Amino acid sequence: MRYAKADLLASVVSSYDQTKTTVFGRVFSKTVDGKTALGPPLNKFVDIQSDTGITMAASNTYLSENGRLWVLSAEAGTTAVLLYSFNFDTGSYTYIGRVNIQMPDVAATTTVYRALKVLDSGTSGWKIFLVTTGSVTINGGTLLVNNLALSDFVQVGFPTIPFATGDDQKAVYFCQDPANLGAAHSASNIASAGAVLDKSGNRLYVHNGVAATHQYYVFATNVAPTWASASITGVAATDRIDYIGHPYNNGDQVTFSALTGGAGLVVGNTYFVVNRTANDFQVSATSGGAAINFTTDISSGTIGRGFGQTGALFLHKTGNLPALSGTLLLTDSEDFATPQHTTNSGQNCAFFGTTTTMYLGQLSELTNGATSWPSLVAANYLGAANEIVTPTATQVAWSNALDRAVISTGLVFIMKQVVNNQIDRIFGGTNNRFLEGLVNPEVVEFGPAANISAMDVENGWIAVMNLAAGQRGIMMADLRSDSLFEYSYIITKVFSTPQAAYRFITTTDALFEYTGSIKAYYRNSGFGSASGGWIAMPFAEDLIWLSAGSQTQLKLEFDTLGLDTSIPAQLTEAILVYDSQSETSHNWEISIDKSDNGNPSRTVFRLKEVYSSSVPALRYQAYDLSDVLVVNHTTTGNAARFDYSTDNGVTWSPLGTIPNTVGTLVRYTFATPPGVDVRPALKEA
Repeated sequence: MRYAKADLLASVVSSYDQTKTTVFGRVFSKTVDGKTALGPPLNKFVDIQSDTGITMAASNTYLSENGRLWVLSAEAGTTAVLLYSFNFDTGSYTYIGRVNIQMPDVAATTTVYRALKVLDSGTSGWKIFLVTTGSVTINGGTLLVNNLALSDFVQVGFPTIPFATGDDQKAVYFCQDPANLGAAHSASNIASAGAVLDKSGNRLYVHNGVAATHQYYVFATNVAPTWASASITGVAATDRIDYIGHPYNNGDQVTFSALTGGAGLVVGNTYFVVNRTANDFQVSATSGGAAINFTTDISSGTIGRGFGQTGALFLHKTGNLPALSGTLLLTDSEDFATPQHTTNSGQNCAFFGTTTTMYLGQLSELTNGATSWPSLVAANYLGAANEIVTPTATQVAWSNALDRAVISTGLVFIMKQVVNNQIDRIFGGTNNRFLEGLVNPEVVEFGPAANISAMDVENGWIAVMNLAAGQRGIMMADLRSDSLFEYSYIITKVFSTPQAAYRFITTTDALFEYTGSIKAYYRNSGFGSASGGWIAMPFAEDLIWLSAGSQTQLKLEFDTLGLDTSIPAQLTEAILVYDSQSETSHNWEISIDKSDNGNPSRTVFRLKEVYSSSVPALRYQAYDLSDVLVVNHTTTGNAARFDYSTDNGVTWSPLGTIPNTVGTLVRYTFATPPGVDVRPALKEA
């Protein structure tokens, strides 16, 4: 046998060159386990506990198309927003820093985060949208953290972003329906589900309700938020705030942005309106509580709604939309989608899921008061018959880069299109390895040790938040480099395989004990382009049945998504093993002294290793020095050309059964001398 090495690492380029190794998609050169290797990015564990010291709580994560990883985690009295930079091509990341943001009435309210969406183009003017529910109903809803900049995120001395007390500030705004501000908000959008951010349409669609009665509240994302304020005075003797024709109802939250007098009241604190009349009211520290006694008159002051409440971004809301199957998933399970399949192909859609079903529906149909959704299509989470036990989804996410949904069902993940009974990949599983505090671990299986609390997919990368001690952070994997998508792959240089009969292909892998398999293809022509002519070449099989050529090129893809492993192979070499048609079988050897280049010309071979049963039919081939086949005869089809000897060539017998004995000679006689130098070979037919 012979072998041809692809010399993968000798010369690597990213623009196709048939004389060099060409890498595509996310394949790049890296040092792995001390060796140089080619492969897609390795899985990552973003060690939030070690980076920040924050003990992760159930929250949200968002992977931005601008290469930023955002993480929320509740802290005492505030919510921490953590920021990492992330490189989609290599998987490298860097912790940038954090800010803290104020949340509505944290003393009385336990906040649950339903969605995190971010507009983070450039380095300033960023907007973070938080969709929440609260144990105190009126404190749940849609929050906008407005006008942030990259420079706000620091690792030490992080700022706290306050509630707004003016227009378009670097502040937190509570986005509400202007018809239901303040206390009336409890009958409005309290955000029991997630949200869809349509960046091209400048809209945020916030899902509210349950599967039987659900609706969307629609907010503009390109409108500068405003905060309405007014001048007031106050009388200490009655503890009443004078504001002629004020808009407040009992229970509404208010805050003073400026005060002259009013001892006992604090600028910036949130108060609740009590005992209102048309032109004045009192304030309490709690909803419906006792009026606060302020001890000096307020000669001047400015008041506005508490928690930065604003109706400026609200556009409209739908009516109750058609009921859904299953139970509506509440956390990190809604995405903007532009699918390339279903009847909604090419349309901007909302993607979301329930425990049993995923949905795609066009955003343009979510109009004011709408109660129908004509384009809404649904699909189950099942595969083919007997492929998977009926899954119950805990979270779902959509990727436009993959044109697929990813579904979490506990610790296993499913990837599929919005098509019934068809699954593309099942991957994940339980990985109990302790990852916190490790320095750049190379081998990270994609499988959390506990149920995940958040999930997002962007540009083909999946990010899941894990809360288990030892894995408090984000696990990440490059889904797009799986062979399913034909995005990340290697094309070798063209190498010589003269008179080849392929036998098998093998690769060397810097992390072979941990990585997934390779999908290989070959071609013998059409080398001028990277595309076209590729034929599948299975691993771990004899390839003798493949049609070989005098030149060969390989294409190597990566199978990365499975229940056994999710780590992509990191290749150091590819080797094609083949038999040369000009080589003699290992059972035979040429006998130079018995061969004759005269007239007639004869070639003699000696049996040096007996066959297990009998001598099979044999083939004699002779190539000239330019690799042109001169003779191709077999002992069955051209028996008259062959004879054999059992006495070292003293006597020769015509073919019958060739004795399976060491030393038996087989002779081929040319009809006429070949007239050129040849390379003769004898092998099994």
